[in-house]
Amino acid sequence: MKAQPATFGAQPYRHPRVLTEARPARVLHVVADLTGGGMEWSLLRLLGGLSRQSHRKGLKTWGLHGVCVLRDGEERMLDQCRGLASTWVLGSQNLGDETGRRALWARLAKIIDLFGAEVVHARATGTWFDAAAALPRGRGPKLILSFHGFTDLAPLSWRRRFSRVWATRRAHALLTVSRDSARMLHHSWGVPARKIHTISNGVDTDLFRPFKDTAERAAIRDRLGRSGHGPVVICLANLVKIKRIDALLSIWPTIVAAHPAAHLVLVGEGPLRSELTGLARRLGCTASVSFLGTRHDVHELLRAGDLLVLPSRYEASSNAVLEGMATGLPIVAFNVGGLGEQVIPGETGWLISPDSPGDMATAIIEALSDARTCEQYGRAARRAAVDHHGLRAWLDRYESLYTDLAAGRSLIAIRGEEAPSCAG
Repeated sequence: MKAQPATFGAQPYRHPRVLTEARPARVLHVVADLTGGGMEWSLLRLLGGLSRQSHRKGLKTWGLHGVCVLRDGEERMLDQCRGLASTWVLGSQNLGDETGRRALWARLAKIIDLFGAEVVHARATGTWFDAAAALPRGRGPKLILSFHGFTDLAPLSWRRRFSRVWATRRAHALLTVSRDSARMLHHSWGVPARKIHTISNGVDTDLFRPFKDTAERAAIRDRLGRSGHGPVVICLANLVKIKRIDALLSIWPTIVAAHPAAHLVLVGEGPLRSELTGLARRLGCTASVSFLGTRHDVHELLRAGDLLVLPSRYEASSNAVLEGMATGLPIVAFNVGGLGEQVIPGETGWLISPDSPGDMATAIIEALSDARTCEQYGRAARRAAVDHHGLRAWLDRYESLYTDLAAGRSLIAIRGEEAPSCAG
């Protein structure tokens, strides 16, 4: 059955004009840390893509985008960021202390002024209040707050709820990566619908592609130590509680009982690594599970897989799912957040009730038992990634949003829609 269309708005930000008509905006991106999460990699992909796109148009690229990292980051990602944009790392740690917090705002305000930002884009809720507090009063840069998901689902303190409301009131626009998130921001957080805009995630479908031939796939599997013919299930996720890797490990013995040669490849790092490796050991499945940690060859590793599985308890929109789809892998995931806008049950994969890990085991066993259906779903997933999540359209939408906001044009009028409907 096809996924039902979302009812919050139409298709927001549709690349409304030829972008060479307008001067590109100077945008300062604010992130808490630059680590190996999906949002952070998405930022680097955006900076690199916009740089290449501007270069093709003969425009000056350096200086249009800057990045301010409030705390710290992985050296490899920081080096990549510095090669794409002016980058400041504040290294602020004592953010619970009022004096330290005010010092952070002063430093961020100075960077905003020094960079000459026309748009400040605070990425992730942990940066919203700081970016809003650092903005000059009255006339100044336009503020975008973007929501990319939760790091955990614990209830917020009243202070954090207050700071979130205060920041959203100061913002000129709120950006989400799925219509499900847009509905949540409006209905649960009380954000006016006129402020909310959605740009779904994009994926580089040239980099993330199916294997060319069996020799290429065999070579990648050899590097993984999986040179046999057993099925390979891949999960791309940081090892944190919200990704629910424990649920996947708990059902893995059932899957191995049905498919003894199956192997689970976990790509990602996080604070739960020792706990999860201990769980795999207690379940007696260390021989059939590999913890690869952080990898920078994910686009190649995916070509070794037969199936991509994501057991998250929440995803606003998953870059991992899009990367799997672009590689031609069928998807098995819990039906949470915006995943219903990415995966179509019966066409590109299986969506499982988040309360039913046993049903996820059944779906994985079914998928690994039916190579023909897996191949069919994988081809459909690849087509969907190319047709609806291509990098060029994604870049155009972001560039349009920044340019229009900096110029003071009405975003709703520009995209040719009425204020988005809040039904559903």
